[in-house]
Amino acid sequence: MYSEKQRKDIEEAILSAISLSDDQTEIGQLAELLNRFKSENAGADGFRYDYDDSSSGQG
Repeated sequence: MYSEKQRKDIEEAILSAISLSDDQTEIGQLAELLNRFKSENAGADGFRYDYDDSSSGQG
């Protein structure tokens, strides 16, 4: 989908926008965007991060 450099550039651009904003709503939206972008691209680098909470006894 994206090259490693493109992913890094996009993440840095989002982080830069977060650091420049004073609007808490905008910061929240950008943080959500960054999290979605990272999770959608997690498998692209050969790693996949899955959360397993089976140890909690719930579910």
